[in-house]
Amino acid sequence: MLQDICSRFPEIRNRVERHEVYMTTSRLEEFSQCTTDALADDDPSNGIAYLNYMSAKYRNATPEGRRFIDTYFVETLFWKSTKKTVNRSWRLIPEPFKDLYIAFHGHPPKGL
Repeated sequence: MLQDICSRFPEIRNRVERHEVYMTTSRLEEFSQCTTDALADDDPSNGIAYLNYMSAKYRNATPEGRRFIDTYFVETLFWKSTKKTVNRSWRLIPEPFKDLYIAFHGHPPKGL
């Protein structure tokens, strides 16, 4: 999946690949941060594309794959983001990811 992410979204390749190949959790967390950063842009279309990609991967994943996506992508969304980004972007998060985020953090991202 991580190779596919870098292939489909070459604009984030350098950020994801700055982590060693064996650091799969760090690489997916980096993609999560890339998603948050893209959602903060005036044109959040890249962030939406990243979310759609991960949502499709989540729907078709094994239970182990779903846990990986939940723990290293969903739980780290909105890390160090501004209230403006949260307020503008939370509505763009797919429902299963909202539920997973709230289940882990106990609430939506701060700023809503």
